[in-house]
Amino acid sequence: MKYLSFTLAIFSSISANGEKPPLSGAHTKACEVSLSFAKDFVKSQDGRVIFNSWEGPSQAKVSKVEKYDWGITTYGHSTGSEKPSSNLIRKFHQQRGISAVEECPLLRSYLTESNVEFGFDATIRATNDPSKSNFLILSIALPAVSDDGKEAVLSNGQTGVHGGGGGWMTALSLDQGGHWKATYVAPTWIA
Repeated sequence: MKYLSFTLAIFSSISANGEKPPLSGAHTKACEVSLSFAKDFVKSQDGRVIFNSWEGPSQAKVSKVEKYDWGITTYGHSTGSEKPSSNLIRKFHQQRGISAVEECPLLRSYLTESNVEFGFDATIRATNDPSKSNFLILSIALPAVSDDGKEAVLSNGQTGVHGGGGGWMTALSLDQGGHWKATYVAPTWIA
């Protein structure tokens, strides 16, 4: 009976057409944060970006100690934002660096509609395409969102097509207009 329950649990998580089941409310909120972050990044790079879909930006290099060298952003300073709570950071670490590109259909739809390449194959193609030598490769781990839905933490990493880059933990808050804005940033790795 245990094996039957296990088998049913596995198959119940896959729809008839092989797609993932619909997202939960918390997961949907995390995808909204990811989408907002991605839109801002694409705009800042004039579209010269490729989104990698690896399982979070080098999760092994993100500190488990929950102590980061947080730097406040201009927006965070202007709103008097506080550093992210230990609970929110712990919640992020419990997710184990899930890729926002892999988990968020809304994000993939935006990237497709905006003609922004994403995924492993696009990343590999870019490394062999001289016309993309000035592109950045970005990854975003699915954010952890606070219980009140007003704060979030994610990790992101970026590299040039031919190497060099870094990673950050980014704290965001929801502004009055419903847009997610970075309040604090902490470095996690450099290459």
